[in-house]
This record gives sequence, structure tokens and C-alpha cells, in this order.
Amino acid sequence: MHDSRTILLVDDDRDVRETLAEILEDEGFHTHQASSGRAALDWILAADPKPALVVLDLMMPDMDGYQFVEERDRRPELRMVPVIVLTAHDVTGSSPLPAAEAWFAKPLDMERFLEAVNGFVAADAP
Repeated sequence: MHDSRTILLVDDDRDVRETLAEILEDEGFHTHQASSGRAALDWILAADPKPALVVLDLMMPDMDGYQFVEERDRRPELRMVPVIVLTAHDVTGSSPLPAAEAWFAKPLDMERFLEAVNGFVAADAP
């Protein structure tokens, strides 16, 4: 089961997390923040219901975005939670993480990002 309005924000940059949280909360979402893939994995495994979406930075200490998605895909209870990847790397034309449902280069095109978030959350709504 998903919480259709909760988004897990995972980024080791606190300013990025807090800015995205503020924007998403202004749009009516609930957010939870994690500073690493490990912290995000621990939280999402304990969460009931699961969040509707994970917004995930790729490069982080402890457990990076690649490792987080590998763990998500190994666990049946997490596979259905979509992931939007954020990256500072130039990945023109190709996804930096094919297992992710969407990806955006930093700095974000906020309009496109919010369209994607709303699309995933609407698709997940009961």
C-alpha cells in the first residue's frame, strides 16, 4: 500500500532537500527527507504505507543512488515505488540509471519536474 501524497527526498545536500521539500509541500505533498541511500532504505523499509515516490540523488556517501535502486529492485515490497533520479552529471540523451522511472539534470527545470511528480503520484492514486 502507498501513501499517495508522500514523497521521499534523498540527497546528501541539505539545501537541495529542504528546497525541494518546501516546493513539494507548497504543492500539497507530504515529504520525508534522507541524507543517504542507507537512511532512505531504512526509512522506506519501516514505512507503512510506502511513499508514492522517491526523488533520489545519484552521488551520495554511505549508499549512493545506484545502490539504493539495486536494493529497491531486490525487494518485492519496494519494487512498485517509482524513482525519479536527480543528477549533476551531463547525461544528455540517456538515463544515468535505467531502472529509474525518470531522471532530471541539476539544476532542475522545476515545471517539468513537478509535471513528472504529479504524473507518478496521479498514476499511483487509488
